[in-house]
Amino acid sequence: MKVVTTSLIANGVREIVLAPVNEELPDWTAGAHINVHLPSGNRQYSLTGDPAVKNEYRVGVKLEAGGRGGSRAMHQIGNGSVLEISAPLNNFSLVPSSDPHLLLAGGIGVTPLLSMAYELARAGTDWRMIVCSHSPEVTPFVDELSCFAPGRVHIVYSYGEAARRLEFDDLFASLDARTKVYLCGSGPFNQSASQAFRASGHRPGNLIFESFSKSQQSVAPAENGFYVELALSGRTVWVPNDKSILDMVEASGLTVESACREGYCGTCVVDVVTGKPIHRDDNLFTDEEKESGKVMTLCRCRSEGDLKIML
Repeated sequence: MKVVTTSLIANGVREIVLAPVNEELPDWTAGAHINVHLPSGNRQYSLTGDPAVKNEYRVGVKLEAGGRGGSRAMHQIGNGSVLEISAPLNNFSLVPSSDPHLLLAGGIGVTPLLSMAYELARAGTDWRMIVCSHSPEVTPFVDELSCFAPGRVHIVYSYGEAARRLEFDDLFASLDARTKVYLCGSGPFNQSASQAFRASGHRPGNLIFESFSKSQQSVAPAENGFYVELALSGRTVWVPNDKSILDMVEASGLTVESACREGYCGTCVVDVVTGKPIHRDDNLFTDEEKESGKVMTLCRCRSEGDLKIML
């Protein structure tokens, strides 16, 4: 894919528009992401804008000072650069429904929700969006949202003051019980919002969310390491308390698809044959999936004992 344009659309946020070199672009749906193959590894970026536009992909990339180098590399690329990307993948899709929808964004989390707004508007669904951000200078896509959906988008600027932040308790207390809430932001933002949503008595299935960073959940190392048997490759790896299963599988010489390495993208999910995983992935699975013990992420999950997985 060739970089057609790259522009700074907010402080620390760069929009990159990609177009095919020779091939046709696969269609995508709201909430989808692509994996971008960079020298530092795969990085995951949500597609944004209108999914009905067939000749380009758009992504918004926030510069992460403490990251692993992916956002820095994306901010440094220029027009005409060629990137290797995956086909669009979607772990955060809109569920067809005629019920009202609330799109709740924290900062850069607006990127996948913008594409949802386009699809909901086209379908004639009752929807609104709330964007929570520090200030106008760091908020991407504000002009685009305001232009195509006047009156449906409300932006809450905190300016770093707690008293100015959106009160999730009040928001959910006043919400129509049928409303489907799509939530995307940082781990702490999602945690606060989801806790308030559950406390409000709304049906848990009406909240669908994706995180753009790991939560602040404590992740203390396991007291002891454990063995993981890889059923398909016939290998067994030892996982010490200061390494992830993904780290040790890669150290054994196997190549595993991964992206975020923090438990929220779902790229490294595997099936569990035997054993009991300890879920430290960031809200990726439902409570039922966690209870079943049949799936886990390699990058964040630990185990109460030895495991056997389909890898």
